[in-house]
Amino acid sequence: LQNVKVIAYGRQLDPGAKVDPRDTSRPTVATLLVTQEQAEKLVLAGQRGRIQLALRNSLDDEITASSDPVKSIDLGIDEPRKPASSSFVPVRPAVSPPAPVVTTKTGKPETEGRVVRIFRGEKVTEETLK
Repeated sequence: LQNVKVIAYGRQLDPGAKVDPRDTSRPTVATLLVTQEQAEKLVLAGQRGRIQLALRNSLDDEITASSDPVKSIDLGIDEPRKPASSSFVPVRPAVSPPAPVVTTKTGKPETEGRVVRIFRGEKVTEETLK
């Protein structure tokens, strides 16, 4: 953007205002008078990185033709590397536990008492209470 008017810099609104020499804080905000299209460009630039302002001579009001944006390679700097995309790792289906093995006592059936099933891991046993 060129020939943009600075309305305020930090907390100073009046360009002729006296600056307090005891104030050591450095302004980090500049309020600019821009069109809607210029504002959109500023927002996009702010989202992509830092915005820096450069002052030109006040007598130099010539607007230069737009050129392509400066790229890292133009400055002899390598482009920042993007992190490697994570490769797809297939997820294995969950293995269901095998069906429990039921063991029963052999011999003559007992008609009296109650049967209790005891589970120990995958092994199941039955005990008859009298």
